Amino acid sequence: MKYLSPKHFGFSLLLVILFAGCSASTSPTGVTTTDGSMVAMVNGDSWSSTVIPPGISGGASAKRSDAGALTLTGVSSSHGSIVLVLLHPSLGTDTLGLGSSGSFINDGKQVYLTVGFNKGTVSLTTYDTIHHLVSGTFYFTANRADSVSTPATTTVTNGSFFNLEWN
Repeated sequence: MKYLSPKHFGFSLLLVILFAGCSASTSPTGVTTTDGSMVAMVNGDSWSSTVIPPGISGGASAKRSDAGALTLTGVSSSHGSIVLVLLHPSLGTDTLGLGSSGSFINDGKQVYLTVGFNKGTVSLTTYDTIHHLVSGTFYFTANRADSVSTPATTTVTNGSFFNLEWN
């Protein structure tokens, strides 16, 4: 019977650790519990930001402008990106459409934007301005920006993000 040498065992263990964090995890309620991640359902299909091993980099990020607007961006290596822009972020629910917005850019680079009234919501459950962390849930329906291709709309549901940090 062959055994792994300590050197090979250590290398194998490192590979397992590196690949264990490749996608965001979700709790039984469908809300992500992985720091720096974003998950959602896009047109009924699971979507998850790509997360590089813990402590190195998350697949979602937050950026706060000098004017106070907060931009949340989740990137999937194979299924496009989700961007949420909150003009006046605060704990609670914000409507998407005019002003604050949501968008989805699919892997084919088609852009879908929330345009009009009540196209969705973002609910911030954590908005920590001391430690610069934000968590919450979202959903929205977005229209194709060029309006010439099908599908003309994209529906993003069951979205959540967890402990996104901004500078």
